[in-house]
Amino acid sequence: MASFLISLALLGRSLAFVFPRQRALTPLTVSRARTTEEIMAGPRSGTEICPPSGESLEMIAKQWANCAGAGIALASQNNTFYREETYEVKVQREGGLGLVLAELWSMDDGSGRGLVLVEEIVDGSNAAKAIGIEIGDTILGVSGKDGLRSGVSTQGMDWDTTVGALTGIEGPELTLVMQRLVKRGRIDVQVTGSQGQDLGTFNCASGSNLRTEFLRRSLPKDEIYDPFTNRFDAIGNAGTNCGGEGSCGTCLVAVTEGFDLCNLPGRVEGKALVKQGRPVRWRWSCRTVLGDGALGGNIKIQLQPQRAFADEQTKTEGLGV
Repeated sequence: MASFLISLALLGRSLAFVFPRQRALTPLTVSRARTTEEIMAGPRSGTEICPPSGESLEMIAKQWANCAGAGIALASQNNTFYREETYEVKVQREGGLGLVLAELWSMDDGSGRGLVLVEEIVDGSNAAKAIGIEIGDTILGVSGKDGLRSGVSTQGMDWDTTVGALTGIEGPELTLVMQRLVKRGRIDVQVTGSQGQDLGTFNCASGSNLRTEFLRRSLPKDEIYDPFTNRFDAIGNAGTNCGGEGSCGTCLVAVTEGFDLCNLPGRVEGKALVKQGRPVRWRWSCRTVLGDGALGGNIKIQLQPQRAFADEQTKTEGLGV
């Protein structure tokens, strides 16, 4: 990591720009250059511009710098605490975009690799009216009137390349593909066993898979899977499971608290639960995401709720029935 950082040239440039029809750039603010040591030491002196998540631009840069330097998709170094969100937004060009972009990192090898983040959104500007862009976001790509055919990738590219894409695309409107670093919330999960026994509470990051967290904490497999429940994908076959493939339905749980903190069932799971007439709060643990949307909070889980109802264990409804 240290040798990689030494090879990075921190330019620290920031420029507010507008796009009249001539697509000329109008410089408004320029930050002084900062050294690698300064950025690794923390925020700039004075009033720091921070994204809504509370992280500084420098902290976001630390998370994405390795990927930017390697020319691969931007992903956080520590996915236990952060995750990425990608979205598209259309911004009108007439009168200017109203974005202030800051180049946090740049390779000095002429590759054009770097890291450019949104430092400010001008009040009342086209970018502000578009709704959705936030400080700390990065531009992954730009396209114009010709859609994807006119698209230019700016992911992990430096300031010159990014601004070149913004100015070079034709049309009265730009479509920006944006990415945001999102701080994960923390989830406390209280687990009750199949016989009503207290199996304790564990803490995990939002976005974690419930079955995976069970396995990480060495919960007995005969608590995770009910050996007496018929498989949804192989009727008449009990005592085995699909190993987390999301098809057998034998890892049923009841979310007794915090149901709104879990993701919605996907196509296969949702179809199976409806077809078998399972209660609304029952889920397959292998398809349950805790703290969906980076939310934090408390969730209570009852393992194998079907054990209390013999007819729930022996249901024969399945894909082939």
